[in-house]
Amino acid sequence: MGAVAALFAVLLTLTLATPAQALSGSGYNNTLPYQQGCGRGAYAISSKAILGGTVSMVYSPTCQTNWLEWYGPNRFTSKKMYQPVQTAAENDTAGWSYSRQVYAPGATVARGEIYVWVDNTGRNGSQAWSVRCGSTCEWVQFN
Repeated sequence: MGAVAALFAVLLTLTLATPAQALSGSGYNNTLPYQQGCGRGAYAISSKAILGGTVSMVYSPTCQTNWLEWYGPNRFTSKKMYQPVQTAAENDTAGWSYSRQVYAPGATVARGEIYVWVDNTGRNGSQAWSVRCGSTCEWVQFN
């Protein structure tokens, strides 16, 4: 019985010590970047001042992904990536928030949209912007 218990303890220790399988490539699509470790080494490739805050398209060389981040006053924001795949919207009222990410290595085109509301209701006083980044980035206001 003692040998079986010892063997079980060793197997349990090895199982707990083995890290979970990391995502790669398109497996990152529609996931939250910081929860996947993609924030390590990430940097803004383009930013735009909007309603007293800043929205940035962020690139992670660690995961080769892109996402949008909002920094500024506590405002209701809705953020979504559209290219190369469409993600679920991330809706937050915070001074810092971010969208889900898309796998877009190197100069692969990544496109996202953000709505920012002045009144935090999600109904009135919003600005909406689209950003498209490949080798360069272009911002377009569409409301």
